Amino acid sequence: MHRIADIAAEAVNATVLHLRRIVGALCTALGRTRREVSDLAWDYQNLAASVRFSARRGRASTADEGPAMQSEHVADVISIDMRRRKAN
Repeated sequence: MHRIADIAAEAVNATVLHLRRIVGALCTALGRTRREVSDLAWDYQNLAASVRFSARRGRASTADEGPAMQSEHVADVISIDMRRRKAN
């Protein structure tokens, strides 16, 4: 009887240990996911602001240049700094 109680206690302890690890891993994953979604939203906000700025600048320059220069457009390159946050 004593042996069965020891085995049952060991099974409970092992189960609790693994459940704690699983919950810890899930919490870590959720925190990382939240940070990544936040960073993605931040990057898209910056990208949208750059596009709006480019569009305004493009409209202002084409209005000033006249019809002869309106057909010559230079593509704007938008760089996103991917090193802003180190991966864990």
